Amino acid sequence: MEECNHMEKDIYLKTLKLFASKGSRFTTEDLERELGTSKRKIYSYFSTNKC
Repeated sequence: MEECNHMEKDIYLKTLKLFASKGSRFTTEDLERELGTSKRKIYSYFSTNKC
């Protein structure tokens, strides 16, 4: 559960950071670079969200 909260918080904060710097034109690739993970892991998190 702790890991889920951490991932969710990271996604939220990095999304806000990207939105502030790029507006609505940031991409999933930008987000994956910020998080240091793959798009697959991001999509997997949201599709399964077992938290």
